[in-house]
Amino acid sequence: MEPDQDREYLSAHERYRALRAEPGLPVGMGGRTRTVTRYDDVDHVLRQIWEFGGSMGYNPDLPEEEQILPSIPEPRHGRIRRVINGAIAPSRLKPVEPYVRDLTRSILTEIVTGEAVDVVPTLVDPIPVRAMTFTFGIPEEDADRFRRMSDEMVENSTEVMTTGIGGLHPEFSDYVDELIAERLRMTDRPNDVMTRLIEADLDGQPLSPVAVRTQMMILILAGNETTRNLLGNLLYSLARAPGLFAELRRDPTTVAEAIVEESLRIDAPVQSLFRTCLKPTTVGDTELDTDTVVQVCLGSANRDNTKFDDPDEFRIDRTNQRDHLSFGAGPHICPGATLARMEARIVLEQLADRVSAIRLAPDQDPEFAQFFVARGLKHLWLRLEPA
Repeated sequence: MEPDQDREYLSAHERYRALRAEPGLPVGMGGRTRTVTRYDDVDHVLRQIWEFGGSMGYNPDLPEEEQILPSIPEPRHGRIRRVINGAIAPSRLKPVEPYVRDLTRSILTEIVTGEAVDVVPTLVDPIPVRAMTFTFGIPEEDADRFRRMSDEMVENSTEVMTTGIGGLHPEFSDYVDELIAERLRMTDRPNDVMTRLIEADLDGQPLSPVAVRTQMMILILAGNETTRNLLGNLLYSLARAPGLFAELRRDPTTVAEAIVEESLRIDAPVQSLFRTCLKPTTVGDTELDTDTVVQVCLGSANRDNTKFDDPDEFRIDRTNQRDHLSFGAGPHICPGATLARMEARIVLEQLADRVSAIRLAPDQDPEFAQFFVARGLKHLWLRLEPA
């Protein structure tokens, strides 16, 4: 029997299926938004960056330097994004891969015993945070403190619109400010994300320390939450499908990437985004006025049967797996997608090497995180049988 929260999730997708069959864009969220559910419409909204702006955390009363990247309009958004994209480009992530592999191997040595273990706090939570400390230039000795503050910031994330991201967690904000001040005093700075933001040249002007802190904190918040959800969803799928894990063990190099992409498609870590119309526009046959807020349902688009055959089935033989929209699409696609995929692939490869079977622990239902626009786990008890 499916856990109650899982049944709620499946019921939501039944509603999406019905909405996709309706003409136009349904009114949602108490009549204040329009809901975009079809693949082609979601893809259109994500790509039309001059017509739809990010509204996550947007508060017009906040100073510009405290506006998080999704809320900054073009063309400034694009200039900052290019700095971030360059800082975490695939070529710059090469040193991260062996670090994540060693970390994963070390964790699995402790938890692969055949006994029931909650893999969320032991495996799912540490890997994204530790990968970010390495990538962002956070001191290794601060990793545990960083993890605690990052987790607490995620729990408070719904308050970003009223407090600004710096107000979500004053201790974390002060900590990042101290790191930035220390980095500014250096004459020979390490080439990491923090340095790239500090040294960015935006039309002849650098980002202020507050602006650097703002973008650092939103990258940490988004990267932590999204990758944790991805890893938890992956492990849940493997535990419920023994044949899938057997396929992974037979050919981990090839199958790991296919499993990651299919998990991203069928269980999008972020189920919905919100965008605001920057000018009068249309989506499909529906006309939208300026300032109309649209709920962009990534999870629904990923299960649209006009785009994906058998959309509710977990299939690793799809030829269009990478067409999912879980990381967005177009110029504003998630800058951390490469890092998230890398972490998930490494976890799968290490599991295939060290584990013979993954099973749900009896009498321990998984517990899903309570965040209506996301799909992730808070607790997941598994038995990992040693290879």
